[in-house]
Amino acid sequence: MVPKLISKHLGMAALSLIVAMGFFSYKSASAASCDVISEASVKILQIQTTTTSATINWKEAHGNDNRYFCYGTTPQTNSCRTKVENRSSHITIMSGLTPSTKYYYIFYGVGHGKTTTTTGSLFTDGSTCVTANSNQAPVNGVVLDQSNDSLEGVVVSVSKTSGGTALAKDTTSTSGLYNFTLDAGVYFLSFVYPPFTSPSPLSIDVKAKTALTAQTQKLSGAYQVGGTIIGTKNDSIVGATVTITSITDPTQTSIRKTDGDGHYNFGLKPGAYTLNATNGTVKLSSPKSITVVDKAIHVEALTMATTVALRRGIASTKLSKDKLQNANSFKVNGSRLDQKQKIKPRNEVFH
Repeated sequence: MVPKLISKHLGMAALSLIVAMGFFSYKSASAASCDVISEASVKILQIQTTTTSATINWKEAHGNDNRYFCYGTTPQTNSCRTKVENRSSHITIMSGLTPSTKYYYIFYGVGHGKTTTTTGSLFTDGSTCVTANSNQAPVNGVVLDQSNDSLEGVVVSVSKTSGGTALAKDTTSTSGLYNFTLDAGVYFLSFVYPPFTSPSPLSIDVKAKTALTAQTQKLSGAYQVGGTIIGTKNDSIVGATVTITSITDPTQTSIRKTDGDGHYNFGLKPGAYTLNATNGTVKLSSPKSITVVDKAIHVEALTMATTVALRRGIASTKLSKDKLQNANSFKVNGSRLDQKQKIKPRNEVFH
């Protein structure tokens, strides 16, 4: 909307020219409904609001081991402990908000002996604020399999020509999402996740300061199999080696490492497989049988057990992972095993 003071002194033709040139527009005015105060923790790319919710699109500005997000109707501090959800997709959603109300938010990260914060505010008026550099825009999209299940682990590459050198790469999240921040221009997106068959590169036209959601892509020829590895206390096992082997052809083997949530996933063609997992001396009590037919499979959480062989003549027992941590407290003849004392047999005298 053009201010009345200016419109009183301009003819309609001149006024139309100014609006067309973008000096005044509704989108420019709505950008004032959000304010980024500092950006040390994450870089805010776009904030889109309704009257009862807000979606913040961001990217990493500083690597942190833990990242938190809080919001409210008063300025926020880094004292809260609400972990960022959907960290891999870089989208944070605020819901249940009050219409026409100003909210304050904070992202802060803790890691490497340093705490970084990003703070700002927004207004629930249904506006969209683009805060990225003037010639950039956020780009996102979703990748599915042929049964419309989201695909995690697809490598998405951006290039200026079809099949050209990758300028940037991202890996889809558990919900199949990927994100980029790109300068204005035409690009091609390629999608790779063996043994899935990749579609042809997707052409996108990025406009400055205009968020773009790319056409949903589908990969065919295989299905995703995923699950979680846990310990005896239902704790996630991070860094476990998960192996899937074809029953009909044992030479066909795929290996993955569990992520920070103990999660793994594979792309598999239809067939029968066995799944096993190890993590040092920790392993599954028995392999898991899996049959892939015509849809994705979510494997129930698999629990690891540990087999420990002690020296011959003392004991041989099977212990859970948490009990191993207390193994040094076992006593023989009143001495702990970790004291490395030489245990001598006692002389018994019988009368």
